[in-house]
Amino acid sequence: MKLKKLIVSDLDGTLFFIDEAVRKASMNVIGESLDYAGVRSLEDKALKSEIYDLYQSRYKSDLEPNQNLINFFKKCSNDYEIIVLSAREITLQKDTEDLLKRHKVPYNKVVLRSRSDLSIDDEVWKSEFFKNKINNYEEILFYEDKRENLKLVASNFKNVDKIKYFLVSGSKLEELSGKELSKS
Repeated sequence: MKLKKLIVSDLDGTLFFIDEAVRKASMNVIGESLDYAGVRSLEDKALKSEIYDLYQSRYKSDLEPNQNLINFFKKCSNDYEIIVLSAREITLQKDTEDLLKRHKVPYNKVVLRSRSDLSIDDEVWKSEFFKNKINNYEEILFYEDKRENLKLVASNFKNVDKIKYFLVSGSKLEELSGKELSKS
């Protein structure tokens, strides 16, 4: 049996730019307009969660599609299975799928975290996802806006050359070496 090719992409900050929605949500929750990086740097996890929940529900219309990445996925959709892997809670499954459909993002599956997974750090949860996929594909392209998520996956699969890592920063893509990521 011929192994398939897989694209795994993060959603928030990767397929969709979220700074405007996050600024509005943070202003509402803490009275200060913080971008995504500013909210991620907050130490209070409950506060971060409240801001994330608010931008994903009330300010979801402010999410801006990363059209360059979406267009690339459209070109690849016949040759690759596409999985959107997001740390969002599973209760947002329908909203997430509606968002992808509204912006014509090709995908085969959306994977979100269950309530029991919410206590696990994003990067650990995403790395666990790969353990169940690694042997089923000849090539995996992983798109993510957080270097630490790429780094943890790379460090858990040091001797696996079939995963290619892409750091998404705005509309720019940077391919990173798994060996370099796992060392740093």
